[in-house]
Amino acid sequence: AGGAGMHAGKWFAVDTSVQADASIEDSVELAAQDWPILTRGGDGDHPMVRAYLEASAGIIDWAQDLGAEFTLKEGGFEPAGTPRFHSLDGSARPTATLRERLASHILLETPALALAMGSAGVDGVWIDDGWIQADAVVVATGGFGRDRDRQLEYLPGLGAFEHATGAMPHMDGNGLDMMSAVGAAMVNMDAPSIYTHDIMDPYLGSPEVLVVGFIDESLVVDGWGLRLMNEQEGQVVWGGAAWLERGPLYAIISQEQALELRFKGLGYNYPGHDGFAVLDLAEEEGFARGESRSELADALGMAALEATLQRYDELAIAGEDLDFGKDPQRLLELGEQLLAVPLVPAKGKSFGGAGLDIEGRVLDGNLQPIPGLYAAGEAAGVLGGVHVGWGFEGSISGIVFTGQLAGTSAADYALSR
Repeated sequence: AGGAGMHAGKWFAVDTSVQADASIEDSVELAAQDWPILTRGGDGDHPMVRAYLEASAGIIDWAQDLGAEFTLKEGGFEPAGTPRFHSLDGSARPTATLRERLASHILLETPALALAMGSAGVDGVWIDDGWIQADAVVVATGGFGRDRDRQLEYLPGLGAFEHATGAMPHMDGNGLDMMSAVGAAMVNMDAPSIYTHDIMDPYLGSPEVLVVGFIDESLVVDGWGLRLMNEQEGQVVWGGAAWLERGPLYAIISQEQALELRFKGLGYNYPGHDGFAVLDLAEEEGFARGESRSELADALGMAALEATLQRYDELAIAGEDLDFGKDPQRLLELGEQLLAVPLVPAKGKSFGGAGLDIEGRVLDGNLQPIPGLYAAGEAAGVLGGVHVGWGFEGSISGIVFTGQLAGTSAADYALSR
């Protein structure tokens, strides 16, 4: 829960005291059953997944001991129904507390360049002016959300669209390069992990984005004007996978609604900024507008848009989304005067990385552990294998889990040498 944790709003956890206080009944068994839904195909019976689910409540307790305060996220999209997304109070930073406690043991200005290999396995890291010897090494360098070449290697369909990312600036995949160089196997690298809730940042340009916070109350359509999803899925990490088959995509909102909406700049680009007015950007960037539905359809060249809008209004009036199951409170009539927001497929978290065993050890191509080498967080695809499916929301708790797992195992290994 380092850089990404500074901006993530949700921690996934099961059978917690926070849930109990809200009278939410949950269990590891139920979450394991729901796992394929939560991850679009992950394996809820895998030992690593089960271990994570069993540890998740303790992770919330751990963060609370470091000063974090959680509430259950209300009104958000819960793919499996049971509320499990724990919202972290915006002022709480558990890692800041850890940093203060461990300041004398952390080298914040000393980048690792490569892993050092000895006769018995990994025994340190190379740095600018030499190397640091270590009995065990944990790679926790983050994912590859800004490594365009690696993304296109595994998701070539992204090449049809301009480069966009919501990943932290340091997510360049350097840790994956270091592990690959000593024989580590990379797994689940084609997990989409693409968001639908972004536009290209008009001020900073590619690959930076602004977040469309109102995506769940809009109508998302493809280039033909056809609706393709429950728009609440635009807020989850696998929601943008539709780009690979149906992009480009647009969020249709009413011009009246746009008066009160804002695009949010990512915190590392706009610290303390409260966002940009939608209509102001619409004027500057020339977003398509229509004083009538037919005018907007003509402007976008979407033959099916008027019929799609009519169907969407019918569902909104009925108060039930029979097509995609959207929350009725998010299902709003759009009116006649409309605005089309051009979305971009933004690569976010990385659910592919080094394969791990149940002890957090990095595996080679023969599924054997590389002595002395451990990985955690997005460098290990969060949970270290294909059992994570396309990924899941609230994965900060998964990052903490593999961090604790790898750290404990590495310490035990180092003490045994």
